[in-house]
Amino acid sequence: MSKVEFIKKTLSLGNRLPGFHSMLRVIYGRHGKGLQTEFAGLRLPHPVGIRHGYAKNGELAQVLSEIGFSYIGIDIYDYDAKAAIRLLSSRKENSIVNACLSTAVQDKTESEMMEDVVRSFSLIYDFVDMFTIEVATDMYDIVDEVLSQRLCYDKHVPILVRIPASGTANIHGILDFCMLSGIDGIIAPGLSSVRTAIEYTKGRMPVIGSGDFIYPDEAVQMLRAGAVLLETGKAFEKYGYRTPGKILDAIGESVNQQ
Repeated sequence: MSKVEFIKKTLSLGNRLPGFHSMLRVIYGRHGKGLQTEFAGLRLPHPVGIRHGYAKNGELAQVLSEIGFSYIGIDIYDYDAKAAIRLLSSRKENSIVNACLSTAVQDKTESEMMEDVVRSFSLIYDFVDMFTIEVATDMYDIVDEVLSQRLCYDKHVPILVRIPASGTANIHGILDFCMLSGIDGIIAPGLSSVRTAIEYTKGRMPVIGSGDFIYPDEAVQMLRAGAVLLETGKAFEKYGYRTPGKILDAIGESVNQQ
């Protein structure tokens, strides 16, 4: 069993115990004072979240919030959207959820993927705080359709696009599409992609720094480059429960030095 699997299993077991959430808040949720931030109308206690792949379909969203992440990424596929609704409908207000709508499904045509993504989007729209769509150069129609579906709702839920790495062919074309389409922000994988997105868009679009950064200093560099939020993954595999605290302490020290 890997370290991450062990952490997820202990969190899942502890999730059922009385007082477990309060204990996590007391031990791990005390970092990030004075780092409050706003993004697309959402007020977050600080800029550090965790990317999708760790909270499954929402099962661990609440406990990951209790250990200090400001927002939680969850994977949503058509087949488990209803299960996610059952889990998310009982979460507390302090748990901010970013639902990732995956287009990386094998053996499906673009039309079938669009149908799955739009159905999942519609099912969970009222239960999450923002959406992320991973986009490639041939996926523009899916993003356009999701944006069109959003017009049917009174509540505005931010929609983000995860762009490929900065060395990807036609990255500027993808960024042009992002600026023209009406999305609310860009998720850029790695420091180089963060800089590319900010420089090319001239700061007109919010950029979230993502990727496989492990050390807190790397997170600080992304913020200095202009990222408004961060989402980690690899750091969680290294530091476990202590991840938000270690990154936030480094950010706090950087702010104090300025």
